[in-house]
Amino acid sequence: MRVCGLTEYLPVTASIDNVLETVITLISTTQFCQCLEKLLATSIAEKQLEALEAFTKRVEISELLVVPRDRDEDQAQLYSKMFKELPDLMLNRNSPPTLVQAVITAIDKCCLNVSSGNQGLLAPLMKPVLEIAQSDDVELSCSGILCIQSFLVTLQAKCVPIVPGTLAVLAKRMSPNVEELDELLNKRERKSVHEACLLTIDSMLYSVPQFFSGNNFETIFQSMLEDRVYSLPTTTQVLEGFAQKCDPRFFLPAVSSAMGSYFREARGTTAESAVVQMERLLNCLNYFIEVADKPNIRKHRLDVALMIFRSAELRRRIRLKTETSTESFEAFVSRTEILAITCFVSLAMKLREVDFRDVFDKLLQWSEGSGRTLKDEVGKELSSTQKYLDRSIVLQKCLCELLEKVQVLFAPFVTALLDRTLELLVGLPEDQLVKLNTDSQSSRKRKRKPVDKSSHLATQLKTASDSSLRMLGLYFTFTEETVSDRVFDKTLEALVEVLELPRVNGEVVKNTIASFAARAFKNAKEESEGSRRLSTVNRLVILKVRTNNSSLRLLVTECILAIAQRLGEAYLPCLPEAMSFLADLIDDEDLEVEAKAKELGQLLEELSGEPILAQLKE
Repeated sequence: MRVCGLTEYLPVTASIDNVLETVITLISTTQFCQCLEKLLATSIAEKQLEALEAFTKRVEISELLVVPRDRDEDQAQLYSKMFKELPDLMLNRNSPPTLVQAVITAIDKCCLNVSSGNQGLLAPLMKPVLEIAQSDDVELSCSGILCIQSFLVTLQAKCVPIVPGTLAVLAKRMSPNVEELDELLNKRERKSVHEACLLTIDSMLYSVPQFFSGNNFETIFQSMLEDRVYSLPTTTQVLEGFAQKCDPRFFLPAVSSAMGSYFREARGTTAESAVVQMERLLNCLNYFIEVADKPNIRKHRLDVALMIFRSAELRRRIRLKTETSTESFEAFVSRTEILAITCFVSLAMKLREVDFRDVFDKLLQWSEGSGRTLKDEVGKELSSTQKYLDRSIVLQKCLCELLEKVQVLFAPFVTALLDRTLELLVGLPEDQLVKLNTDSQSSRKRKRKPVDKSSHLATQLKTASDSSLRMLGLYFTFTEETVSDRVFDKTLEALVEVLELPRVNGEVVKNTIASFAARAFKNAKEESEGSRRLSTVNRLVILKVRTNNSSLRLLVTECILAIAQRLGEAYLPCLPEAMSFLADLIDDEDLEVEAKAKELGQLLEELSGEPILAQLKE
């Protein structure tokens, strides 16, 4: 049969779809290839395009036309004939974009339909497709990237020769310059380009993950955390793939590099923007901690820990530039701190005690700087004091979370921090706060309205006191260590002093004092020593009731009530002092104080079996 072209089989008015439906099912592969060669040889773009569309259709339906035992041979004949022509059609400068697009579509279909025995026929097409992906035409570049993704799915590790070039293309397309962004927006292709990149990256992670390293990888990783890409549905899956499949030696430096860029950009961004970026980064780091095996976690534990600690510096970096209110600022940074602490706890839970000790030492070094105390910071600039407080707060919150999760295991680590915790609990006197703020404001001239940093510092001290109280409460609840006389005296002095600080949380103070009293009583070497300590705690707390401040009287009453509830009948030796205390409060002018005093009286009646309230009224 003489074949001059596909359109000879039907009237001129017939559509190409009719041609394909009819002709492709009528002629053999040999005849079909002759038709294609005839059309491609015309050098007429319309005829060449018709040939490519016919070839693509034949690839799609070839399984229906050929007996299974002859399929590999038939496909080899069809592909080998066409693949000789496709590179020239793609790379010819005279080829219109529609023709190049048709070539890429045909190759893509071949990738999806090729049999295992014929995969080698695709190899010569990879580099020409990469050249198309590198082109300046956004639509063609997008098609080329998607075609590379099909190569990766089909050929997997056989795509190694084009992987470095593909990474460079992906880095360029994931982080376009301003002019390219405008072009993408005008063509409404911005989203599709990024989606094409993400699909290709995902396929690379399953085929050749070892190639994700260096500057291109860092560029790709950082671009994925930005708003324009992070909102895409595939992004989270790909980021998790990085954490799970990339070599930690390359993944962790990419995280560190992105973190550094966010700190540099924080100078020009709002607090919220910086926090959102850091949250995304910490989510990636936390997923790495979850999926990494224990040998890798142990090997890279210090690098991971330092990045977690570093993320907590965002609080200070933003504060140096922001003029937002204290409430707004704390709301933003608390989100980052919660994530950082979650990461730290996840890391600690996957380490052996001997491995965690190194991490704990690094945490101490980071939080202490050169080993200074809060008092050492008083003579320095306000920012230095704030930095010390910020790091101390993060340290305490981390240990609190660990104490709550594994209790006794981490109590010895807290023992080393008791002196520092007690110092932070009490904080700084008011006159030193004023001096710090005055010195800071006068140390340099400002071109803009200064931020009220004394307000920031007061908020920090409140947070430090709350976290210190919480850590002390957990420590004295879970520790099995004996409370030494030195620890007892220093802790009691600080807890009694903190009762008068308006910034502390009364509920936390009450619970901490009760836990401390119970532990000091139970862990004493002798019963007489325990009774003496309990009596001392009881007496010093009761002495604070002699004040005109009704809020303080109420807090003291709640503390004594909490101690009695925690100790039960062991509290009865303190009953005489408690009755004298109640006598002053049973008819207090503040109704809330009076009610709480009566509640305490009822508890003491239950413990002693004596009508204490009636005796007090007499």
